[in-house]
Amino acid sequence: MCATMRGLVILSVLTVCALNCASVPTRDTSGRHWSCDENEKEPGARLAMLSINNKHFHGYKFQLSNITSSTVEKGQSDCKLHLELDLQETTCHIINPKSFEECDIRKYYETQVNAHCNVTLSITEGITEVSKHSCNTEPVSPEKIVRMCPDCPTLLPLHSPEGLESVKAGLRQFNMDHNYTSYFKLMEVGRITSGYMMMTGMYYNAELAIVETECNAKSRIDTQACKPLCPDKARHGLCKSTLLGNGQVDVDCEIYEALNASSPRTPGRECGHPPHRSGHHIHPGIKHHLPPWVQKPGKPGPLPGFPERPGGPPPGDEVPPPGPHNPPPGPHGEFPFPHCHGFVKIPPSIHPLCPFPPPHHPHPYPRPHGHGPPPRHSLPPHPTHVLGEGHPPHVKA
Repeated sequence: MCATMRGLVILSVLTVCALNCASVPTRDTSGRHWSCDENEKEPGARLAMLSINNKHFHGYKFQLSNITSSTVEKGQSDCKLHLELDLQETTCHIINPKSFEECDIRKYYETQVNAHCNVTLSITEGITEVSKHSCNTEPVSPEKIVRMCPDCPTLLPLHSPEGLESVKAGLRQFNMDHNYTSYFKLMEVGRITSGYMMMTGMYYNAELAIVETECNAKSRIDTQACKPLCPDKARHGLCKSTLLGNGQVDVDCEIYEALNASSPRTPGRECGHPPHRSGHHIHPGIKHHLPPWVQKPGKPGPLPGFPERPGGPPPGDEVPPPGPHNPPPGPHGEFPFPHCHGFVKIPPSIHPLCPFPPPHHPHPYPRPHGHGPPPRHSLPPHPTHVLGEGHPPHVKA
């Protein structure tokens, strides 16, 4: 049966982003003078939210729910503002050009995801930057969901074989039905849920981020070989797919127009990605193909109620060149999973907020909590590497 498909094209004036500067602190460039007292907790919390979302390269954007505490640590000529923040996941995937503040919070019965974050802001001579954050990201427990809504879908691991069938079926159906000239491929799996209906049995819902490729939508080629277009020339989208027990698939996609849609579309290999260094493997996942509408991590823009600094940012606000952040492949060629070590349960069902600055591990599979040998054979493949037209990657036992 044909699926229903709706393409909602959103045109937006967007800011170019330096995605590889994930290790650069987010600095306020509004020009306001920050003081060393707890009255700064509200603007500090918003700057923290800008920083957290700008350094979140997988999954969904987050909104501030509550400031649970704030303390000021004063030095001789500077100070630190320590904040504890409660966050809630929104329904906007990171590829959505909306500001996180415009996004809807995920409903409780949809398995809401919450995060508790400790954030440190450094204030020197009235200028502040977010120097550190660490978050604990957790979905609402299935037991709580069942008590409130016994018939609501249950959150599944991101590599659930049945859920990935919904991902593949939805992507296949979208590419059959859409009117674009290019083929779209999977960027990452956002989330997977399952439920039961009397008439059709088990059903599997999936949310998947997709990107436009250099391949023609109607050509008969190996779609796994299709390369994404350059981030500023590619359309991106978020699809919601449902695969019913009788094999029927429904897919609904929201498509975001390219930043530079009028320019010639060129293959992803010509996009000027960071060059490969000798002995260093660049992660080929979602980060290199993200659309460029996240704010530049070092320059979050003016805070509400404060004008932009006349004449540009203060001296020393230039963003340094990016360094290598991607670890080498795992023991069988698969890339490390999950993408923030020690901050998500195995098997993962959500995309957690990773700590900043990112920790450095001597081994791509660090020992969890310092105990036992590296889990070389038990980790599932990274969800960003599930191919839309092929079988889920195999992990050797």
